[in-house]
Amino acid sequence: GHAARWLGVGDADEPVEVVLLRARTFTGLVLAEESGAPLAGVEVLAESGSWQGAAVTDRAGAFRLEGAPVGERVSLSALHPTRPGRTVEA
Repeated sequence: GHAARWLGVGDADEPVEVVLLRARTFTGLVLAEESGAPLAGVEVLAESGSWQGAAVTDRAGAFRLEGAPVGERVSLSALHPTRPGRTVEA
């Protein structure tokens, strides 16, 4: 994965050190428990100690979350407007 970020530099004569951290990507499907059918429009929220991410499932029930820090436990929650939510740890 990659991330873009603008860095403000106060004094152009001073060196700037940029440290890139490894990150994880989560992909998955959200399916109806009773039928196994894909659920579109479900908000998938992710949270760790230092990171938060969000995605919405597509027509196939698929989602993708990028940028989760390596080595931290991540909690994923699926929120649907008419169905009960679920949370899992990854």
